[in-house]
Amino acid sequence: MIYNGNHASLKTENHSRTFPWNIATAFEIDMAFSADEIATMLVEYEKDYATGMDVVAVAKELYTYTSGYPFMVSRLCQIIHDRIDKKWDIHGVRSAVTALLREDNQLFKDMSKNLENHEDLYHLMYDVLILGRRRSFSYDNPTIGMGYQYGYIKYDRRYSVVIFNKIFEMRISNYFVTKNE
Repeated sequence: MIYNGNHASLKTENHSRTFPWNIATAFEIDMAFSADEIATMLVEYEKDYATGMDVVAVAKELYTYTSGYPFMVSRLCQIIHDRIDKKWDIHGVRSAVTALLREDNQLFKDMSKNLENHEDLYHLMYDVLILGRRRSFSYDNPTIGMGYQYGYIKYDRRYSVVIFNKIFEMRISNYFVTKNE
């Protein structure tokens, strides 16, 4: 987007458009998978491995814990495939969640580092998760914006801050418990 006085121009390889408003077009992409998108991936896996899984039930369970967070969905599937004896059912997903929560991976390292390095983010997460305080969601609040940008929080239908998924809830709760011991 190129700004030109009162107009914004969008130049692409093949053409150029000028907008009469001096704003850029909002660009929002939800990178999280839906339960249906997870099911589509599992159908492809099932074609290759014929596990006999109930694709819809496994997809819903994966979504329940991850809210579609791409790394977590993929990692849980990898854990089930590699370490949970290809137990593609609800119990297999739950065993994979337990294994993931015990991992020392870069996502969780960055999360704890961000909580340590950003006192306001630490307190926001503590208030919402441990104390159960309702916090209004606003992108204008730098701390909330940071938590959203890192993917730790989202907003619910009341436009309140909530933790993005159950895995983050469990991992961050454990972080706070161990910090308080």
